[in-house]
Amino acid sequence: GGGSGGSSRSKSTFVAVVGAGHLDGMAENWPSVVQMSREDLNSEVKRLMHVPEVTWQSRALTFTLKWGSVALLVAVTGAATYGTYLTGRYAVRKGRSAWDNYRASP
Repeated sequence: GGGSGGSSRSKSTFVAVVGAGHLDGMAENWPSVVQMSREDLNSEVKRLMHVPEVTWQSRALTFTLKWGSVALLVAVTGAATYGTYLTGRYAVRKGRSAWDNYRASP
């Protein structure tokens, strides 16, 4: 760890949370990681820690998927609501018509 004083070299500790599906691959590749030189290990850690820039294509895709799904949900909900309204309106009209016919019969 850090702290004031002491050696300028300190051990680094990495903690990772991984899914169970990765354990076999980690166990298989661990010997090659342990045998890496410090420079290679630092290079590999830098490569893994690199976060790529967000491109306009990925932003456009994210926007389209996010708002497209919202629009689809609104459209489906609206269509279902309108369909329910029309069904109820039809049923009420048929019911009134049947009731009127029943009352009008001798």
